[in-house]
Amino acid sequence: MYTIIPTEKFKSDIEYYESKKKYKHIDEDIGSVVKDLVKGNLVGTEIPRFTLK
Repeated sequence: MYTIIPTEKFKSDIEYYESKKKYKHIDEDIGSVVKDLVKGNLVGTEIPRFTLK
């Protein structure tokens, strides 16, 4: 299991997009990604020759 710690930049970006009213479900979208990351399920496209230590 992992601990996810969002940066201040990430938080401010989310607030920005929420304020635009265009991304009404951004919390839900991010919440599902964070849940996967906490469980250790890496989501997205694999970067060749990239390893986690």
